[in-house]
Amino acid sequence: MKKFLVTLALAATLAAVANDCSLLAFSSRGPDAYADGTPALAGECYALVWIKNGAAFMGLNADGTTVSPDNRVVLVAPVAKRKVVDGETVAYCPPVLFQISNDLIDALGAGSYGVFLLDTRVAKTDAEGKTTYAVGGAKNVASCTAVESAGTVTTSAVKGDTLTTLAGESAPAGGALSAGAPADVKQPAIKGIKVEGGNVYLTVENLAGFMRVQGGETPAAEGAPGAAVATDGGDKDVVLVYPAKGNAGFFKVIRNQ
Repeated sequence: MKKFLVTLALAATLAAVANDCSLLAFSSRGPDAYADGTPALAGECYALVWIKNGAAFMGLNADGTTVSPDNRVVLVAPVAKRKVVDGETVAYCPPVLFQISNDLIDALGAGSYGVFLLDTRVAKTDAEGKTTYAVGGAKNVASCTAVESAGTVTTSAVKGDTLTTLAGESAPAGGALSAGAPADVKQPAIKGIKVEGGNVYLTVENLAGFMRVQGGETPAAEGAPGAAVATDGGDKDVVLVYPAKGNAGFFKVIRNQ
């Protein structure tokens, strides 16, 4: 994953801030996009993540937990907005002001903070075959993309009587890091597969939660993930659809809980 860090800018002292808290603001100009290039849905989530000094951001699991113990999700904000610029839909993160506990800052220790766009899309197909997408929330993460800019904001800079601002440029699709299966969560078995009309149809075991397909050109199936489908754990198998690319490929199904 191409790693982008965030710009630090210090604003005027805010006398109203409680002594036991500090203020952290973040935003992006956009365009913010999912791994497949689609503009983020309105209401999509941004994660504010602490990264230990000397460590890298290793991504999130499908249930929203961090892959690495050296990373910590401090806040998930479902605030993405959309606007039309020159006829194109652009997603962005509006200004978010977060009051962070100084005790938490001390407990985390030396590190830096970054802002990441999450992909939590859930697909729903009606009786007429029309598919719509909705935001699934922080417990259904398909991928996460760093908001692009330059520089870092450190733990020591955040704590104090000043407002610390993370002002990003965009969350580009090319920087997405796909979410993996959570530890100790049973994953569904693929029972059947067929290719038809430019799509791959996977028949999988029905386990309750959110399930999504990820494809690729290698057995690791590290391509862009598809939107999740809510499943009920019932007796009927689930059919998941993923775009076919070429005459061959590898696929895996990931469940979040």
